[in-house]
Order: sequence, then structure tokens, then C-alpha cells
Amino acid sequence: MSLLVSEQHRISIRRAKYGHEENRIFDERGAKRCYEPTLTARLGTIITGTYDAKFPIAPGDGASGIEASVMMTKTFEPSGLGVYGEFGYRLRDHRVPHTIFGTGGLSETIKMNWAIDSLTIYAGYRALADLNGPDLTGTRVSGTPSDYFNIRYSPTAKEIYQMGELGLAMTDRKGCRYFFSGGHPFDGRNTGKVNNFIIGLQWPLEIK
Repeated sequence: MSLLVSEQHRISIRRAKYGHEENRIFDERGAKRCYEPTLTARLGTIITGTYDAKFPIAPGDGASGIEASVMMTKTFEPSGLGVYGEFGYRLRDHRVPHTIFGTGGLSETIKMNWAIDSLTIYAGYRALADLNGPDLTGTRVSGTPSDYFNIRYSPTAKEIYQMGELGLAMTDRKGCRYFFSGGHPFDGRNTGKVNNFIIGLQWPLEIK
């Protein structure tokens, strides 16, 4: 049984906490060849949050674990056209399925030489696939104006989704990065049929 669940729900702000370490393998700014990209290895930890993991389409699966990924970016000067991608693996406890995930897309960076040093617009593809686990189960319930499924949710369910995304990022002269993105799922299995929005801030940490 394949379900792409349409569900309105309240998301707890007490999400799982993430910590990670990144190590840049190659830096395109010092590359000898014009096609060499920036490659970064990332290792992260996942700590169980305080939300109810059995709540339908919860913000997490109530499990701790680790994840690792390799990220690639390349910007072609002077046009500003770029490509980016990431591929990773996630391992968690409490019988939560092992997961592979990835992203890929195109970007265009415009130099502003102002308070905002650069502006980047990007469009891409995001996917996630659990490697094991059962499907969600449920029963059809008669309702008005239409029938619906009463889903018995399980954090061990095998989730798969494919999503298209659009985003906007700005970097100031101090190196701080502000970004916003929105994604829409176009295919999936045991996952929420909801749009995904991300607002974030990154700033450099200087250690002397």
C-alpha cells in the first residue's frame, strides 16, 4: 500500500537537536582547473527530541543517531551560474529505518557589492528514501464531503519522497548568510503531502 498523506497538523517546536562537523576537502577558490568544485564532508549527530513520535506526521521519529554526507558546489565565473549537490546516509536507533538522502540543482549568483554582497537564486530537487520498514496502515472512514483514512502512524514506517524546491539566499559583507526556500512534493510513499518551508541563518565563527 502506498500512501501520500494529506494532513493538517500542529508541529511541536521542541524538535530534535542536531550538531555537526564539516571538513572541506577541496576548495574551488584555490583550484588550478576551472571545473574543479568545492567538496565538503559532513558528519552529524541526532538527539531525540521531546515531541510525541507517534503523532501522525510528527517532526521526527523519536530516535537518536548519526548521519554523514558529501556536499558539492561549483560556481562558474564570471557568469555566476552554479551547480550544487549532496548525498548522505542516516543511521538511527529504536528500529527507525536506515535512510539515504540527496539534493541537486542549479543556482545563479549575482554580485551586489553593497550591504548585501551577493544574492543567489536556486532551483533543485530533493529526495529521501528509507531502506527498510513497513508501510503505514489504516482504515477507510465514511465522512462528509468525502471519505478519509484513519492512519495508524509508526516511526518505523518506510518513508520515501521526491520534492522540487526553489530558494533565495543573501550573503552580507561579514560573511553571514540568510536563506529561504520552499519545496513541494510530487511523489512519495508514507509521507506528508505538505509544502516544506525553510528559513535559516549561517554566520562564520572566528576562533583566534
